[in-house]
Amino acid sequence: MVLAETRTNLSCAIRFSEPPVSAQARDELYDLVRRFMRTNWSEAVSPMKVMNLTSRIKDWLTDRVNDFNNYATNTASAKRRMGRVFNVSCAALAALATMHDDTTVRWVTFTQPPGTMCPIRFDFVLRDMPHEAGRARGRMVDFWITGADHTTRMRVDSTFLDMDSRKLSVRVAGFTWNHVALVGLLSEHGQTQGDRRVIIGYVRLGKLTKSADAANEAVSRMLHNVECVEVGTVGHHILDNVYRKHPQTPPPLPTEGSQPPLPNLPDTFRSNQQLITLTQDQREALAPAMAGHPIAGINAAFGIGKTFLASVIAGLLIQAGEGPVIVTTTTNNGAAHFTNTLLAIEEFRSLRLLRYISETAFLDESPTTPADIHEIFESLEDQYDSVLNAEKRLLCSRFSMSNTPATPIAP
Repeated sequence: MVLAETRTNLSCAIRFSEPPVSAQARDELYDLVRRFMRTNWSEAVSPMKVMNLTSRIKDWLTDRVNDFNNYATNTASAKRRMGRVFNVSCAALAALATMHDDTTVRWVTFTQPPGTMCPIRFDFVLRDMPHEAGRARGRMVDFWITGADHTTRMRVDSTFLDMDSRKLSVRVAGFTWNHVALVGLLSEHGQTQGDRRVIIGYVRLGKLTKSADAANEAVSRMLHNVECVEVGTVGHHILDNVYRKHPQTPPPLPTEGSQPPLPNLPDTFRSNQQLITLTQDQREALAPAMAGHPIAGINAAFGIGKTFLASVIAGLLIQAGEGPVIVTTTTNNGAAHFTNTLLAIEEFRSLRLLRYISETAFLDESPTTPADIHEIFESLEDQYDSVLNAEKRLLCSRFSMSNTPATPIAP
């Protein structure tokens, strides 16, 4: 681990080690530099200084790994340093997702496939590729043509890797919002080779979307995430419980009547026309989850009904007026499984449920549910046609069209 001071690139200055050959050569160099900056627009942070950790920081990190006495002796300073550690750690975890990405700018030939598609598609080939190097379906790419004043955003539609020849065939697709611009770009700068239209330019793999690794990406940008947690809040109470081994002021003992008694929690539910009774372990886990604690952790083994129990907890919390309830999972499949489980429980049929699914997951053909955000948006026009005005009906129609998979149309 090292320390680094960085700054955001705000300008670019060019200094010649010796006078240029001519004014024309100088202008050509200026143009090349401007072209590089435009193509590599995402490289916006420059390291100014890199140094080893000081002994004081090393001692603090050692204490953090062990008893973490610094949190009790100087909570404000510990929270400030914890925020930095969390920031760096999550940034490193987010970077691992793209450590094998191909970040080079490549000169390629885009070939329009046969037929007419909307959004438009292009094919190109990369040679000497041992793997996809980050070009998974749904990943964004930036395309730039010499002379253009901006890059064009497209997405990877499909890939095929020939292991024998180490040749990677990639098909990229535009979006409904830039389809017309891409068609105009092909018409203005494209060429005809045989019976195909081609366009030549630079292509570069775009950054991974935040939704693909949302938690690590979000925390890595929160420079003061722990420091901003105010004393006396539920969040600070959680920090004290986790990090303060010996609290300075122990919490008062609960007195009779200080907390409302736990309601009689149900232990049977009907799902998919079957009556399911919670086990003793599930009932013991349900009680603390519904007790109003600021944080509760349930440790369970594989295959004992964690998803069903989590669905019951979420449903009961909403019925008790504790909503909205936000449920996160590590995979899109896990979110779909949870959603379908909750939808199948008859006791919670009246709950309003929404599953957010990112565009990347939608393009990857992840499992869908009736509560998916795009499914709900597409049905709004039919369900609320009588109360929607013309402008809102038009928005619903555009959304439905933009999420309809493209199909080839015979020329």
